[in-house]
Amino acid sequence: MPIKNIDDGSGETFRVLEVDGYLTPLFNTVHQNRLEEEFRSIPTRPLKPDDVFICAYPKAEAH
Repeated sequence: MPIKNIDDGSGETFRVLEVDGYLTPLFNTVHQNRLEEEFRSIPTRPLKPDDVFICAYPKAEAH
């Protein structure tokens, strides 16, 4: 999937990976192909009733 540079409106840009129309941030520690595999596997992962997903931007202080 393509890597895109997104303008944040203040002259800075950040890189994202587009996977099936969704944008996900690129992390320096994750290889692009691995990130795409992980992202696409979300709908098929087995879930338990007590599983919790926290969806937040990196460094959003959501810990």
